[in-house]
Amino acid sequence: MEGVILSVSKDELKVYINESIKEAFESYETARAKHDRFSHLPQYLSKKQTAELFGVSVGSIGNWVKNNWLEQVKLGRHCRFERDTIVKLILNGGLTKYRGLTK
Repeated sequence: MEGVILSVSKDELKVYINESIKEAFESYETARAKHDRFSHLPQYLSKKQTAELFGVSVGSIGNWVKNNWLEQVKLGRHCRFERDTIVKLILNGGLTKYRGLTK
């Protein structure tokens, strides 16, 4: 890999660094705002709550679990879904591999 040497002034470098920091901060704020939309949800979601978030039927959630597309957690006699896992899936476009199922 060849190196490239650029000639920039001290002021140009400051502007570049400041713009880079601003872009990174805005990206972080956008991601945080998206995640905060779900902060009211309980830590563990029922099948019904999960289905409502994805806009699908409870039966679809059951099929996703059966096909190992969605992981559930056993809490006592109940099966639940971790909020953070579900939020990540939603923010990343859902089950993109199975997008036809989420419409």
